[in-house]
Amino acid sequence: MNFKEQIMKTEARVNVYEFIEKSSDWQKHETMERVLFRLNSLKLDDMIVESMEANTDSQPNILERIIKANELMNVTFLYKGASVARTVGRVIIRQPSGRIIGYGTGFMVSPQLLLTNNHVLESKLDAQHSLIEFNFRENYFGQLTESIKFKLKPDDFFYANEHLDFSLVAVEKKNIHGNLLLEQGWNQLIKTSGKAIVGEHVNIIQHPAAEPKQIVIRQNTIKALKDSFIHYITDTEIGSSGSPVYNDQWEVVALHHAGVPKRDSNGNILLIDGRVWNGNRSEQDHIAWTANEGVRISEILKYLDSQHMSQSEKMIYNEIYSASPSKSEMVKNTNINQGPIHEPDGSTSWYFRLNFGPVSDQQKITSDTDKKFETPQKQPYADNAHAVVNAAISEEKPYYDSVTDALNREKYYSTIDFGQSPQELFKSLSIHLKNTHNKILSYKQARWQYLYPIVDRREGGYLRNIYSGSTIDPVEAIRREMILIEEHQEVFLEQLESQNIVKEIDKEDALDLLEAQLAFNCEHVVPQSWFDKKQPMRSDLHHLFACDPKCNSFRGNIPYFQFSAMDEVTQYQCGRREGNKFEPEIGHGAVARATFYFLLRYPGIIGDETRELQKNRLKILINWHHQYPVDRYELHRNETIFSAQGNRNPLIDFPELIDKIDLEKGFGD
Repeated sequence: MNFKEQIMKTEARVNVYEFIEKSSDWQKHETMERVLFRLNSLKLDDMIVESMEANTDSQPNILERIIKANELMNVTFLYKGASVARTVGRVIIRQPSGRIIGYGTGFMVSPQLLLTNNHVLESKLDAQHSLIEFNFRENYFGQLTESIKFKLKPDDFFYANEHLDFSLVAVEKKNIHGNLLLEQGWNQLIKTSGKAIVGEHVNIIQHPAAEPKQIVIRQNTIKALKDSFIHYITDTEIGSSGSPVYNDQWEVVALHHAGVPKRDSNGNILLIDGRVWNGNRSEQDHIAWTANEGVRISEILKYLDSQHMSQSEKMIYNEIYSASPSKSEMVKNTNINQGPIHEPDGSTSWYFRLNFGPVSDQQKITSDTDKKFETPQKQPYADNAHAVVNAAISEEKPYYDSVTDALNREKYYSTIDFGQSPQELFKSLSIHLKNTHNKILSYKQARWQYLYPIVDRREGGYLRNIYSGSTIDPVEAIRREMILIEEHQEVFLEQLESQNIVKEIDKEDALDLLEAQLAFNCEHVVPQSWFDKKQPMRSDLHHLFACDPKCNSFRGNIPYFQFSAMDEVTQYQCGRREGNKFEPEIGHGAVARATFYFLLRYPGIIGDETRELQKNRLKILINWHHQYPVDRYELHRNETIFSAQGNRNPLIDFPELIDKIDLEKGFGD
């Protein structure tokens, strides 16, 4: 059964009870057994007695009380969500040749088994050459982390069903880089029906359109049940085949697989950008949905329990029920051995002993010095407070003093011969930028002490999204981050006292969930993944800009491109993109000149790779440089960055140099 057939069957099921047009009555869909199981799982004992003594039809307040019981979420909701998020990965579908033909989402349901849709992995042959990629996500600072990939092992275990649209496949226990699958954890499935009832909220963790991991928390409402399926309305624009659907206790309720698509007057299925879907597998996650359908986990397990498996398959399958993530050998014991250790590169290391079965070698977990909230000691937030003070002080200073800037500019370039050949001038400026970059900031210093309060401040005193133009007060932006991080630290310290120490990756994942609440975050014009997040590139203010998190994610690490007015591409408030191409809505000139600076300051670090800046796109940036000239905002940025870290951007100081420098030298020899 192909994906289109799945959609048609879903539409037929949904139309049975006019799912879209009318609000569903939960009492028409729920049985007493399911309601009692849900009440028991929520430990609402008093309501169990009431429900057993009365008919559910006379208990209209049951649903209201269940939802009310979950309305005030304990902070552990975030920690549990961060933990289960690690079990969700991006399925990379490949042909025998290794060519990628599509993506999906999948999640671990035992120490060895991955669950996804059958229309994602239709057969053993599909799975044989495909991969599951974990940790493909953005970190707290909005930058991509290093992902981990594992091969699938369908010869060891592969069971699928077209009607229930699932495939359950084994995964290798250890990849070629020595990463252990066990470290990702897994979701323990519950066979009993009633993990969530009609009217409750559910949560979805997904890789929409093959993008970094995203989460929709409590924005989906279950509207109806129909046989083996559950239907829910979501405010997400993109569906993700193979995603787990969780209740508020992070128990898997369903396997997301299809939905009711938007159609035009001719019945064609529409994509989120308004185009007609042409049936391509690679674009099915761009379909615009009006409602979603998931396959109930209880039905999937019922089917699997009825299958005749070999002895080896039974051993693997039974771990779904017998192995518990909370009691597994994944982390038997975690103790601090020593720390902190201040490393020569400016980072801080804590040393732990992580035991996986036999006691392993000492594991070294390193964190940036600017992530003080991740250390097991409460740290003063002097840097944060100082950032707020700087924002206030900067209001009293002239925004841009052209006389001072001219004097500084003349002195800075006094040793440079601008009459050299383009190649020699590139070399001279490159050396000069490096030698005068005399203050290497930590990432937190760059962001909170300089970028938000001073460097990226507009003349009216506000911050503006480099890609869309939305604005926020810099003091408010910093204050919001301070509050969230301080709250996290308080909770984290309490967790340390009550639960011993937690793994570093758990802490980072918990922060990732909080990061979605931030008003702004930091955009690296040259994405961190292009230079492996190394210093000093990571905190070099010349290519850092304030940016809305959604715009940051929308761009990702895609290189810049110039679309024509007729190009049919995905559009958002911050720009347009398609494949390996992104054009911002605004900010063209500023990002072009920031890129030129990077090529000068760090020659040979980036460029000419599939997903990095390519030489043939340099002309696009040069055109933007001419089309969008330097303004007072960039002059202000350049002068304040000069004060902060010691060097300048020559293409802001002398825009005409664009025709006198061989910028292709920045790609290396």
